[in-house]
Amino acid sequence: MSPHFPQTKPDRLFLHASSVISPKGVLLFMGPSGTGKSTIMRMLADNYEPLADDVTCLWKSVSGDWHCDDGRFHFAPFPKQETRPDRHLRLGGLIKIYQGSHPEWIRLKPHQACDHLLNAYFEVAGQNTPYNSIQALLAFRKVADLARHVPVWTFFFSLTLDSALSVRKLFDNKG
Repeated sequence: MSPHFPQTKPDRLFLHASSVISPKGVLLFMGPSGTGKSTIMRMLADNYEPLADDVTCLWKSVSGDWHCDDGRFHFAPFPKQETRPDRHLRLGGLIKIYQGSHPEWIRLKPHQACDHLLNAYFEVAGQNTPYNSIQALLAFRKVADLARHVPVWTFFFSLTLDSALSVRKLFDNKG
């Protein structure tokens, strides 16, 4: 279960997701607990720096790009940990993961992506209940904007080298 974060910065969007830093930007792996978010992050750790293992914080910059960081550093009040400045890492892609027999990628349209993003949003304890209608509307707006501006895929992966190589093939080259 995700940690409980009752107060958050209003311009931030927190998703239940593991994330790594690739040459094309940060990759977020979404899915309910037990689907393999941490597993795939560990599979990629030799090539991609792990960023977050449970909650990833996202925000839209003035330029219109989406950025992210480990969500644990963005909650207020900070729970007896050292604070640090934002790491403005550009978001490169959102990936809804499922376990499968072989690697398979499916690019999602924005309206399909919204469902997965909302699930990842509401899986962060403290964002699911209670909330008011203004908070919910702001979350829906952020999720819709994110789905329109950042590529989203469904990825079926297995615990094989082929899955890690499949991720690297798609995200290793800049551009």
